[in-house]
Amino acid sequence: MARSKPDRPLATSSKRIGSYPGLTVVLSVSIALFLIGLFALFTVYAEKLVSLVQANLEVQVFLEKDLTDSARKALEAKLTAAPYLAWQDAAPRLRYVSKEEAMQQEMAASGEDFVRYIGDNPLRDSYIINLKNEFYQRDALAKIRTELSAQPQVYEVMYAESMIEQIRENIFRAETLIVTVAVILLVLVVVLIRNAIKLALFSQRFLIRSMQLVGASGGFIKRPFLLRAGLQGIMGGGLACLALWATLVYVNMRVPELAILQNHLAIGVLCIILLAIGVTICVVSAFTAVSRYLRLSLDQLN
Repeated sequence: MARSKPDRPLATSSKRIGSYPGLTVVLSVSIALFLIGLFALFTVYAEKLVSLVQANLEVQVFLEKDLTDSARKALEAKLTAAPYLAWQDAAPRLRYVSKEEAMQQEMAASGEDFVRYIGDNPLRDSYIINLKNEFYQRDALAKIRTELSAQPQVYEVMYAESMIEQIRENIFRAETLIVTVAVILLVLVVVLIRNAIKLALFSQRFLIRSMQLVGASGGFIKRPFLLRAGLQGIMGGGLACLALWATLVYVNMRVPELAILQNHLAIGVLCIILLAIGVTICVVSAFTAVSRYLRLSLDQLN
């Protein structure tokens, strides 16, 4: 009599617990995190650009005429010791411009020898200083101007107030837009990924019920789903980081000048955050979806 073939195992690779198709989930996670990463990169670049612009904004301190060298040196010492003065490479960002040097710069810019018509050099000696970024605020600038104007060596203090105000307004508008879009996008990401995982788990709802009926605990049933969801979050976050890196390479090739705005530390931290977001959303979504199926009755599963 011919020997009968052994029965096929119940838990095949297609029906193994936690082995739902995950390609859709991974792609959904990677696309969503890539979009979030793009907005975050825009914020990083914008902050770097603002810092560079502010670092190059200058405050001009014009001096009284016929000022002695000792009085000028005393003012220079006060400026050097001021808490608002920016430093670079252990050197204060302060530069003395004599009226003769200022005249040469003005003549080179205008192409005219105005001294020949006026008969005298009307310009003044001055100090050009750069401030720390946190002092480029309206109140702080007004306080600095009042403080410097009170010095007997100082004739006038000037800075591009309209430019600073415009920069601050543009920063506020950009940050408001970015935060609004990021919040909306994050909500859409959570909904998208949760729905993708729920649809993927739908094919295993009866297997979950079967394990529950034979006495498997909720934690035992959830564990493979959570592990797989965490792996999918890592894969989705990794793909998003690779896509962001490729985008940065392409943009730098097209616009090499943007390389100065890159912050490699911030980009690395962003990738870690994207991975964490992907894992968290996937694990939480899988947990809630499996918990829901564990609570449903057999009739509700149909």
